[in-house]
Amino acid sequence: MRIEETGSMTHPSILAFDPVERMRMNDGDRDALVALYRATDGPNWRRSGNWLTDAQYWEGMTVDSAGRVVALDLARNRLVGRIPPEIGRLTNLRKLDLWGNGGRPNDPLGLSGPIPPEIRSLSALEDLSLSHNDLSGPIPGEIGDLAALRWLGLTNNDLSGPIPPEIGNLTALECLDLDNNDVSGPIPPDIGNLTALQRLALDNNDLSGPIPPEIGNLAALEALALFRNRLSGPIPPEIAKLALLRVLSLNDNGLSGPIPPEIGDLAALELMFLDWNKLSGPIPPEIGNLAALKDLSLSNNALTGPIPPEIGHLAGLEVLTLHSNDLGGSIPLELDGLGALTQLYLMPGNPDLCRPNSLRLRTWLAGLKEVTAPQPCVADG
Repeated sequence: MRIEETGSMTHPSILAFDPVERMRMNDGDRDALVALYRATDGPNWRRSGNWLTDAQYWEGMTVDSAGRVVALDLARNRLVGRIPPEIGRLTNLRKLDLWGNGGRPNDPLGLSGPIPPEIRSLSALEDLSLSHNDLSGPIPGEIGDLAALRWLGLTNNDLSGPIPPEIGNLTALECLDLDNNDVSGPIPPDIGNLTALQRLALDNNDLSGPIPPEIGNLAALEALALFRNRLSGPIPPEIAKLALLRVLSLNDNGLSGPIPPEIGDLAALELMFLDWNKLSGPIPPEIGNLAALKDLSLSNNALTGPIPPEIGHLAGLEVLTLHSNDLGGSIPLELDGLGALTQLYLMPGNPDLCRPNSLRLRTWLAGLKEVTAPQPCVADG
């Protein structure tokens, strides 16, 4: 499974509001909401109960005891147009959810245009979800002023330009989703300041340059997705500091050099995808220390040498993909220790790899659901 299939971290209910507590709305907040309604084709929203009326409650919003709007949920509500700068007037807002207002093939463009820099005024904001829209332009550096932010979702937009270094100011951030955009340039080393981060998803962009070693500072990280970019250079050994990491997805880049042996220190790791890179050298035997590993993919690289017998220690491994490398030698008999394995892919590629003519190994291979194994070793006849 790839990271997008794992559901490794779902959107938390980080905010709790009393739905009974409904006071008269602050006039300034009301004006800001009217501007949003008019800028995003409010009359055609899917849900717009009481909007623009004198009612105390407008559908999708929560007001605190002082009449200030503290939450606004207009997800999947057919907003069409741009986020107006007046959104910055909602200075008590803690949750802003505009998720899923992107256009569809037969519909007009949905929520589009840039993220307004005025968003910097939302100093109480903890949850900002703008994913699955048609937003474009750069990620504004002003977003770094949102010091209380814990969740930042910008997935599946048309955002471009670099990741602003100011994002490193968001030290309370637990989830950063910037995947599936057109973001380019390097990963800023400032991202290493986000020590509360649990998920970092930068996949499916146009990022380039090395993986910064500062990424090893993210001590709370559980999922790291950098796949399908243009990253280059080595895998930094500092990645081994991520003791809670469960998902490591670096596939489909241009990473080169050896797999660092320190990667064997990732005791919590369940999924590791390093395929479709330019990695070289041997498979480090330290990979055999990853007792929690379920899926290991190292295919389509330039790895050499034998398959280390230590891989046979991975009793929970379900999928092992090593094809399309330059591996050689005999398949180690220790692989039959992979009692949970259902899928084994050693071919095509690996022209110097062979299968020992062992009844023990043949019996084990026959029990797998899917297998591509090499021919028997010549010495075994």
